[in-house]
Formats: sequence, structure tokens, C-alpha cells
Amino acid sequence: MSIRDSDGNPVFFQREEGRPFSEQHTVKVLLGEEYEVALELDDLGRTVTAVESVDIDAQQLSVSRSSVHHRERTNSYVYALHGHWSPRHVQATSVGERDVCLVEVRYFHGQEACLLELHLQLKIYQQKKRLQSRGLPLKAATCRFD
Repeated sequence: MSIRDSDGNPVFFQREEGRPFSEQHTVKVLLGEEYEVALELDDLGRTVTAVESVDIDAQQLSVSRSSVHHRERTNSYVYALHGHWSPRHVQATSVGERDVCLVEVRYFHGQEACLLELHLQLKIYQQKKRLQSRGLPLKAATCRFD
């Protein structure tokens, strides 16, 4: 998964090792900003037959394009979705706090509907200049599910 701002730049993230948050990394986003989200589901087990939808923080990703292609190296199919998402929070995250949002990928395994869930820890800022005060550009977030 990658997340880019309206200028096409990757969002920033910061490491949270040793801090009392539920996740080890925090993605930094701006309140009210629309982001381009790219999600790839690499079906290494060759069991996915279709991706139905992606929800981020109970908001369906507005998919602008999708594709499926075969990856020779792993002999698997890759389902790619690109869309737009905006944090739906009412206010910025308080100092010392983090917001955790749920990312849900609905897909089919044959005729069986399945759900893949992961958590994305966010720090939501009100001012753009604070977004890049600490952290690194997020090239992609990856996870593996068996």
C-alpha cells in the first residue's frame, strides 16, 4: 500500500519503537486532504478470484482504476487498485495520541466472500508544515497474511 498527497508526493511516517502506541509506525496525514491510495494484493497462494472493495476507516475507497496481472517471478496474480481517500476525522490528533483506522479488503476465494483486515496508525495534522517536521517518506507499507 502506498499513499500520496494531492501533489503526488509520498506521505511521511515515523517510527514509534519504545512509545506506548499499539503500532510501531505512524503515518502522518493532513486533515481534509485527499490522498491517492495504491493497494496491491499479491496472491502468492493463488486463491483469490476477485477483489470486491477496500474500506479505509469505514469509508469505501473510491477506486479510479484497477487491474490484474500475472507476476512470472512468483507465478502469482497481483490485484492492483488505485483510488482516493480522505481522513474523515473531525479534528487533528491530540499531542501524544495516535488514531488507529481499520483497512478492510473484501475479496473472493472462489465463491466464498473473505475479509482481510489490517490496522493503520495515523497522526492527523491541521497544518501542512508539521507533517514533515519528523519522519521519512513512506514508499510502501507491506504486510503478509497466510
